[in-house]
Amino acid sequence: MRFPLKRYEFRSRSAFPALRERLKPYLLLRLRNSTNPDLHVSCWAQIDSGSDLSLFPSQLAELIGLQMPSERSLDYFTIGRVKHTAHFFPLNVEILDFDTDAVSYSFTMDAGFSTALDYEGSGILGMVGFFSQFRVTFDRAFVEIEPF
Repeated sequence: MRFPLKRYEFRSRSAFPALRERLKPYLLLRLRNSTNPDLHVSCWAQIDSGSDLSLFPSQLAELIGLQMPSERSLDYFTIGRVKHTAHFFPLNVEILDFDTDAVSYSFTMDAGFSTALDYEGSGILGMVGFFSQFRVTFDRAFVEIEPF
């Protein structure tokens, strides 16, 4: 499956005055509660090979009926050694086509929900849960993912 990188305007900065846009590897997902699949929410998530975990904003857990805190929680640290907590749940995940919202692929994963991502509004697809299930190839304009 091949998806275009998502384009973002990059406001000119003195370090990179010629840079006008950024391209980021985002996927459009539908997250489903694994015990009640009728409860679901769509969101964007960035494919991040530097992230150990796959995480989503805690607000999304509430929307799909997941009760936090969960029995499975983990403290993790971000840049600057800032400590956060993620609460993990099994999810059914659908990768959606950007234009049509048609399901391109479905899989299951354990993902964490954290208040640290609430300001961002999008998720992170990391080594555990995503890269552990997909071969990921990046180029200048696309990301290609293939299940193992």
